[in-house]
Amino acid sequence: MNATEAPKPDLYRTLGVRWNASAASIRRAYRKLATQFHPDRNPGDDDAKAKLAAVQLAYDVLSDADRRRRYDATGDTAPGRTASDATAELMAILGPLLEEVLKQMIETGRDLTGEDLVAKMRNVQGRRVAKLKDDHAAVLANVKRLESIVGRFTVEAGEENLLDSAVRHHHAGCARHAEAIAADLARHERAAAYLKTVKYTHVLRLAKGGATASGSAAAVGGFMYGPFATGSSSMY
Repeated sequence: MNATEAPKPDLYRTLGVRWNASAASIRRAYRKLATQFHPDRNPGDDDAKAKLAAVQLAYDVLSDADRRRRYDATGDTAPGRTASDATAELMAILGPLLEEVLKQMIETGRDLTGEDLVAKMRNVQGRRVAKLKDDHAAVLANVKRLESIVGRFTVEAGEENLLDSAVRHHHAGCARHAEAIAADLARHERAAAYLKTVKYTHVLRLAKGGATASGSAAAVGGFMYGPFATGSSSMY
């Protein structure tokens, strides 16, 4: 770390929770600390004011699945998505999707138009969204099942309840998994909505950027500038 750079905050420590804490645990910790450091309870206390600001930042980041994932990976606590973030997100989804659909259509040997290609992309993306919804529902069902047995294992006084601890740990992991799927589902739903509302020329431009980023620009670019180079199917 640069000598002039401020150390990155440990948001989990700020809230007093573990790195794999569930959304519910984070919310409870935030409410407790926000009440503890609230100005009404600490009039004129600058230290409490600073602690409340730190608690608020920690909650803002860790309660947002996308920001939490970015914080876990990079330590970044900056606010959420910008226009460039949204574009990069679409490129990351549409680029590989374009490559997949092109491969499928080439293998069939059918004549292609821009409308054909994007219609196929819409269909494939729709199936991906449906699969993510099913996955999310299944994980949420598992979370609820685990919630129903938390605290039901009893032991003699003074003994560690290993079964209950294991269930709680598994529950927290499943809850985090559900949050990750939900975030992925939201991204893919945004891409599906985009595909439904714009012209194929815009989709192909953006998808080509994503394909370039994924390292297969030559194949995709060459194909796009071939079949779509003339007539009503022209990309431009």
